[in-house]
Amino acid sequence: MYFRSQLECKRYCQLKILCSNGEIAGFVLQPEFILQEGNDENRGITYKADFLILNKDGSYSVEDTKGYESQQWKRTLKQFKLRYPEIDLKILKEV
Repeated sequence: MYFRSQLECKRYCQLKILCSNGEIAGFVLQPEFILQEGNDENRGITYKADFLILNKDGSYSVEDTKGYESQQWKRTLKQFKLRYPEIDLKILKEV
């Protein structure tokens, strides 16, 4: 398994513990979200978060670990919030 940062790796280890302790129902690595549909002339725009957390009550949230917020990330975040306002996206700078 490959992680893009130590922060992401640490969060993965924490989530494994939370899952084994029954505190969360589960989690998914790198869930992909469509930000803009593609067509014949242009490919779509997608965003891969770090984790999708499945809570015991059936709800879910999305987490992304960020040591640094680039301009590209800020644009992606804005697009995500516009397309998926109902999804709770948490940005973790430390764990």
